[in-house]
Amino acid sequence: MWSYNEKDLELEVGGGLHLSKSGCYHAIIKDISDIETSGGARQVVLKLDVEGAETTIYHVYTKIDGTEIDFKVRHLNHLLFLNKLKDPSKLLSVKGKEIGVFLKAKLSQDKKFINFDIEGFFHVSTKKTAKELKDNLQAQVYEKMQKKYSEETPLERIYEKSVQQTVEENKQNIDFIDEEFPF
Repeated sequence: MWSYNEKDLELEVGGGLHLSKSGCYHAIIKDISDIETSGGARQVVLKLDVEGAETTIYHVYTKIDGTEIDFKVRHLNHLLFLNKLKDPSKLLSVKGKEIGVFLKAKLSQDKKFINFDIEGFFHVSTKKTAKELKDNLQAQVYEKMQKKYSEETPLERIYEKSVQQTVEENKQNIDFIDEEFPF
C-alpha cells in the first residue's frame, strides 16, 4: 500500500515534467545500473533528476561482440573522474551525486518520445570538463556547448489523440458541476 501525500494534490494531472531541448544541465543521479541489453551489448542506465524533470538515459558502451565503443567509454571515465573515482566497479557509488551533463535531444522514430544522448559531463560548480580539471585549464567547453544548444528549438512530441485532443473535444460535454466535491 502507498502512503497518502497531500503534496500530490498540488500537482496537476498530465504527462509530467519532460525535457524537450538539448542543454547543459545540472542533474542528480537518482539511480544508475550497468546491465546487459537483450542483444548482448552492455549499457549504463542513468535515471537523472534534471532540474525537476526525470530523465532516463540508456548509454550503450559495448557492441554485441563486447567491443568497447571508445567515446561512450570515455564519457563513463569522465563521470568517474568528476566523482573522484578511478575504478569502474565503483560506478554505482555515484547514485545520489550531483553532476553536470551535456544532453543532446532527439525524437524517437514515431515522434512520440524525446530521447537523450550524453555528449559529456562537467563539474557543476566550476563548469569544467574532466580534461579541463585534470589539466587545470579554463572552462571553455561549457560555454561552447551552451551556445550550440541555445540555437536549437525545443522538440515537440506527437501525442495520441486519446490523450491530448479528446480532453479538449469533450470539455463541452461536461454539463454538471458537483458543488459538494470533494466529499
